[in-house]
Amino acid sequence: MRILKSSIAFIVIAVMGIFLLVMAIRDKIELSKPPAKIEDMTEKDFYNGRFVEGDIYEIWGEYATLKESKSMFGIQYSTKTTSHYYLMPLETLYITGEPKFISLSVRDSNDMFTAEKMAGEFEDYANTNFEDISKFVTTMHVKGKITKLPKDGIKIFDDTLNELGFSSTTDAVHYVINVGNDGSGTSYELIIGIVVTLVGLGGTAISVIRGIRRGY
Repeated sequence: MRILKSSIAFIVIAVMGIFLLVMAIRDKIELSKPPAKIEDMTEKDFYNGRFVEGDIYEIWGEYATLKESKSMFGIQYSTKTTSHYYLMPLETLYITGEPKFISLSVRDSNDMFTAEKMAGEFEDYANTNFEDISKFVTTMHVKGKITKLPKDGIKIFDDTLNELGFSSTTDAVHYVINVGNDGSGTSYELIIGIVVTLVGLGGTAISVIRGIRRGY
């Protein structure tokens, strides 16, 4: 029984390693391509795992936060906000005339300061009945990775758009740009994936061999 449990544990480790390996390899492939330019992107240019870079000129404000909690014996003792989600219109809407909105996820304090400043500028612009465009003076240069919005995040995102008078059916692009996730740690992740996979496969093989020798 002990050998069986050991084998299952190592199999789980191997699966985790393979998952990390696949993710790292996929990122490596994406990084071999030129990053998409945010300013030129339309709804069709978004897909999970794509890396982007460019300047952002307009942010409509924070609509959600992601909080992570630590717990011990089922008791939470620490809760920390790790990401702030902002509503952002695609720059190309000014060319196409069709509003499209995505999410921007910010973790770094400096980026968050800039995002809040830009959100404040948009609020000032809205207070002038959208006439004084000179209110926009701040821009944000970002590098990041596109991922799909989680299911619970989609509902909050759609509700926010609906409250603003837009359609979650036609105007929502359910992807988020994760600012700062530029793929710089991919090589490290690849090494971890290889090591974890080898440990899992090696441990599984040793457990099976021991089981055979003991007649299990």
